Parts: sequence; structure tokens; C-alpha cells
Amino acid sequence: MIDIFLNQIIVSIFIGISSGISSILANIRRITLLSDVLAHVAFSGIIISLILNINPNIFGLIYLILNTIFIKELIHRYKFSEDFSISLILSANFSLSILMIYLGKIPSYIIFSYIFGNIFLIGYEELIIIFFLTMFIVLVMMLLYNGICLITVNDSYAKVSIKNYEIYLTLIYLIISLTIFFLIKIVGIILTIALISIPGYISIRISNGFKNSFLISSVITSISILLGLFLSIIYNLPPSPVIVFVLVSILLISLKKFF
Repeated sequence: MIDIFLNQIIVSIFIGISSGISSILANIRRITLLSDVLAHVAFSGIIISLILNINPNIFGLIYLILNTIFIKELIHRYKFSEDFSISLILSANFSLSILMIYLGKIPSYIIFSYIFGNIFLIGYEELIIIFFLTMFIVLVMMLLYNGICLITVNDSYAKVSIKNYEIYLTLIYLIISLTIFFLIKIVGIILTIALISIPGYISIRISNGFKNSFLISSVITSISILLGLFLSIIYNLPPSPVIVFVLVSILLISLKKFF
């Protein structure tokens, strides 16, 4: 039991770091709604992998990455509107998920575990993958911080001043999508958008610098997950909604402070 709880603490810290970074990027670029779409895309990949009887972590992640790049290309290269691109990918993948669930006869408890999430179901394999993906995100931010921040804050200027603009932009989308994939395991596809949108919004409001906002957002996310996990154990409640309620409570406190 102690080992299981320790694993969840480690997961909370790693996810807090990646989610905190992604939330800032998504909020400033105003693409938080994209996180909801990517969560449904990831769900489709997971369902397909379960039907094909292959590793859902590997296949689901690859499927999500390919769709993320496709969405980015639709919006930025082929000049499709963001609303249309999001609607297209969301409806296509949601329809695919429903069809695969019907044809594949997947047990309902497996489906619900991804729809609603449960941090207690994260195993050793997921922990290792979360660790490496978090390290990848942190490394990218450390090495390419100036370029990523410039694209995030001033996209028009970045297009003419950054040589490898498309690579930087793709990395921003990938950072968000990688985070979303394992947020599904914690809060499910329905509530994933909360952990991408709320921490960054709070951090931007209360921080006094761009660099500080990443740190504050990561701390807020980690605290929300850990406190939600603790409360769910004490009161025997599902952890996913409790985590989100904790996050919303922090948001309300921050709003009260500034109004």
C-alpha cells in the first residue's frame, strides 16, 4: 500500500511539471480547447490498440502524436480555420471510438477507466513513461526556451525571426499532446481540459514574470493532484473529480484575491 501511494506521489509531481508547462503554453496561445480534442483523439488510439491487442501506451501515444501533427498542419500550413480543424478531428475520432467500442466488445470497466480516469490505476510501466516524457518536455523547454516563448507570446514576429519556426511550433503542440495522454489516466478524457486550462490561467494572473509562471503553474497542478488524491482516500471518493474541485477551489481563491 505504501509503495502504491508513493508511486502516485511521484506521478503527481511529474504530471504537475508537464501539465504546468503545457497549461501556460495553451493559455497564452489560446488553444486550451485543443486539449479536449486531443484527449478524444488519444481515447480513439487507445480503443484501437485494445481491439488489436497491442500496447495502448505505445500505440495510443503514436496515434496521438500523428494526429497532433496533422491538426497543426491543417491550421498552419493548409490554412484551415482552427474551429473547423478541431471540429473535423473531434467528430472523426469520436465517431471512430464509438464504432470501435461497438465492434470490439470492449468491457465497460476498461472504457470507464479512460473516460473518468483513476490515478490509482497507473502502473510501473506508465510511471516510467511519464518520467521520460516529463524529462523530454523539461529538456526541450530548457534548450529552446527563448524560441518557444517567442512563438507563444508573439507568433507573427516569431515567423520572420526564427529560422526553424515550424519545428518550434510542432514542439509546442507535442508538449501539450504528450501531457494530455497521461492526464487521461488521472482525470479521464472528460476532465483533462481542466488541468490544461486552469493552472496556467491562475499562474498568469498571480505571477510577476514569464519564467515564474511556469513554476507556479507546475506547483499548483502538483498540489491539486496530491491534495485531491489525499482527500479521495480519506472520504472514499473517486480521485478525478476531487482533483478538479481542488483546482477550481484554488482558482476561486485567486479570483477573490484580485477582485
